[in-house]
Amino acid sequence: MFGIIVEKDTTVLEAINQIYLKSEKNAISVENLVKLLPRNWESTLRFSDINDDVDKIITLKIRGFWAIYKSRGECHIYNGSYCFKNKSYIGDTMIPWIDTYSFHPGPDYWEEVKDKSNLPNGNMVMIFSMSDIKKALTDSFTGRLIK
Repeated sequence: MFGIIVEKDTTVLEAINQIYLKSEKNAISVENLVKLLPRNWESTLRFSDINDDVDKIITLKIRGFWAIYKSRGECHIYNGSYCFKNKSYIGDTMIPWIDTYSFHPGPDYWEEVKDKSNLPNGNMVMIFSMSDIKKALTDSFTGRLIK
């Protein structure tokens, strides 16, 4: 199915990739950020003239959801001084390593924030996005029957 041409040298897979990248870019644009975090998004693709068969209409809904993780405090490396009197910290903090090749940033160091209304206050937000959606889709669906 991914190899079907939908218009001028554009396959279904390429059309999905294009709308995914466009929607993701829109979601993380500064004007769409809410409290420093992007909103979930949804895009719809409609293909009505696949292989000149105008009687068939295929609709694909693509939804982007964001998983938010926080690092466990005991996994940080602190090099500085903490003042108990005014509760201030002066120094450097190193966060745990982040696995950028998996869907999870590192199960030993990071835990998903389930309650998004209770996010910790911080001055650093990292947003990782999947840059190769075509590979992820072909790897996930190769050899599987799509109904």
